[in-house]
Amino acid sequence: MSDPRIAEAVALLQAGNLSAAESLCLAIIAAGGLGDPAPHALLGRVQASAGRLQDARRAVDTALRIDPDHRLSLLEDAELARRERDPLRAERSLRRLLQLEPDNPRFWANLAGLLLGLGRPAQAREAAASALGRDPQRPELLMLMADTEHAAGDHASAMARWRALSTTHPQLARVWVGLGRAAERLGDERLASLAFTGALDRDPRHPDALRGLARACLSSQDRAGALSANQRLLEVQPDAVDAWYAIALAHWQEHDLAPAMTALHEVLRRDRQHLPARWAVANLPPDTMHADEAAMQAYVERYLLSLAAFDALGDPPAADHPAVLAAVSMCNNFYVHYAVADSLAIQRRSGALLTRLVHAVSGHAQLPPRPARARARVLFVSSFLYQHSVGKLFERVITGLDREHLDIRILSCGTTQDALTARLAAFADGFGVCRRDINGLRQRIIDEAPDVLVWLDLGMDPMLGWVAAQRLAPVQCVLWGHPVTTGLDNIDWFLTADAMERAGGEADYSEQVFRLPGLGCRFAPPQDSPAPRSADSAMPPVFAMPQTVFKLTPVHDGVLAQIAAAIPDARFELVPGSSEGARGRLRQRIAAGFAAAGASAERVLMIHPPLEPAQWFELLGRFDVNLDPIGWSGGVTSLEMLWYGIPTLTLPGRSMRSRHTLAMLRLLQVDDRLVATDIDDYVAKAVALGRSPRLRAELRGVITERRHRLYDDPQVSAALQGFLIAVAAGRDPRIQH
Repeated sequence: MSDPRIAEAVALLQAGNLSAAESLCLAIIAAGGLGDPAPHALLGRVQASAGRLQDARRAVDTALRIDPDHRLSLLEDAELARRERDPLRAERSLRRLLQLEPDNPRFWANLAGLLLGLGRPAQAREAAASALGRDPQRPELLMLMADTEHAAGDHASAMARWRALSTTHPQLARVWVGLGRAAERLGDERLASLAFTGALDRDPRHPDALRGLARACLSSQDRAGALSANQRLLEVQPDAVDAWYAIALAHWQEHDLAPAMTALHEVLRRDRQHLPARWAVANLPPDTMHADEAAMQAYVERYLLSLAAFDALGDPPAADHPAVLAAVSMCNNFYVHYAVADSLAIQRRSGALLTRLVHAVSGHAQLPPRPARARARVLFVSSFLYQHSVGKLFERVITGLDREHLDIRILSCGTTQDALTARLAAFADGFGVCRRDINGLRQRIIDEAPDVLVWLDLGMDPMLGWVAAQRLAPVQCVLWGHPVTTGLDNIDWFLTADAMERAGGEADYSEQVFRLPGLGCRFAPPQDSPAPRSADSAMPPVFAMPQTVFKLTPVHDGVLAQIAAAIPDARFELVPGSSEGARGRLRQRIAAGFAAAGASAERVLMIHPPLEPAQWFELLGRFDVNLDPIGWSGGVTSLEMLWYGIPTLTLPGRSMRSRHTLAMLRLLQVDDRLVATDIDDYVAKAVALGRSPRLRAELRGVITERRHRLYDDPQVSAALQGFLIAVAAGRDPRIQH
């Protein structure tokens, strides 16, 4: 540097004294530095640091006019161009620097960083290797090399490099962050969590370590840990949009929607164009439980308006495609299904929007030719292939198929595996796992090349809905694991339960309908044996409504309140499976209904936290009457209750999802006493059951005697097998051949 005061200006800049640094640069220029590019380039750096990019551009351009090959000026030009979002100019300046000094590792490193940001990982890796070859021991270059390997998808090489760095430079938090990221990509959740924790041991406020720890906690279902990590991140970066969004995600995965919506609005307050947050706000209700019927209707109307607004946006530009995938893989209109009696029109509209977005973002899949096969290949896909309601309903349906006639493949997309998962894996011709990778799932299905693709459920896991909207097999079907029509043109068949459908129920579906016999499932009887409820007539009756919180719509408040008013000493037990906050708000809403009916919920209403299976079966021994929810009937819950003979009262509607328990009671031939015709009849029958231990005991005996009719029906597997063979051969399965 020609003027010794330039070093003083650099020191002022490094100290953050931008005003003094700028004044000194201007003084150097005024004192005769007009022909020296250095003070002009430094002035540009100072002004860029102050956010005055236009002034900085004038200063750097002046420096380059004085000397087009001035190293400092070219460096400043590259950095300024990057901030101006002019990557071509930035790359041009860096490559000119490398022509001037091809052995300068700093210039190669700057080029590698630029190429990484441009999404050119292979070229970035080459540049990083050039930098490292010229200074092989510098830790910054070793970390840059690992970053480029990570970006290029060579996670094993990145992992090896980060492991080596953790030995040679264990004091660097960034090393542990890199190790955590590599472990994430290689599926080692335990190592990822340990690495991010190690980074925070060295720097408790490291934002990337906090982000990584939050992701690791979510992967291990530790939502409390994820919330804590993101809240710590907001202490470091209060406007971190990703932290607010992650907090929203953690809350809504617990079905605690009030704080989730608060966090989503914090996202949108900082970034109005944040597509995943906008999509979530459009799909989610303001709270897990609606305040009243009017609030529930207002939510549906808002959803429809949002659907129209998204539809009006047209196809997203390519730059928005990652945000679209992030949005649709995390949230869908699941909650809308619980707020409407007839889903068909809404599902057709949402399905059309989803299909259009799929085609815009993912295009049409190119399917390989299918070889001639002795056995039709069937691929079953679900995220719930464990002791979940979907797994419990359909495990034996699948394992009851004859593999002499069908090549059965199973793909698990969830993060949970247990003994049920292992049994399916042992049975199938092929079993695979594809965790939370929307594009990987699509490719995995294409590679399997099934003749028939069967989704066990669609509507709960948003990621599956996106993939299901695509044509990936000649025949695509869905079982009734989530009993709502998909509205998707590329789902050909809905496999429903005949006993649960009304006459003409086919009109409720966008798909062709095939009715599996009976309950359309093969549920295994529970193995646990709860203590039987005492028949002592002096004991107050205990009514159970152990359903998820989103099934407990406002109509139930008045029903429970009327029963409580008629039987003041009755007890009511709910198991909504939600967070503490959501349970508290549910209790307040139900208590208000009790008060309006002249009853008190204070001592008679118990709302349980989420229960382990052993706790749940122990609780069953306390129940006298199971109150089936209105609008969305219990499936697995009713099957478990009825196995233990608990009288279960239901009020069916028109839709299949409101008629699960009706079908069971008809098979047991007790529907004349346990099926209501309207809400008044529902309350009257509940009161009669509550007041009569003799009636309850009689029904328990009848149900227990006949309960075998509900479980493990082999005809369901036989019917499904006939269906699969027929559709794989291009025949209509409803016609006997």
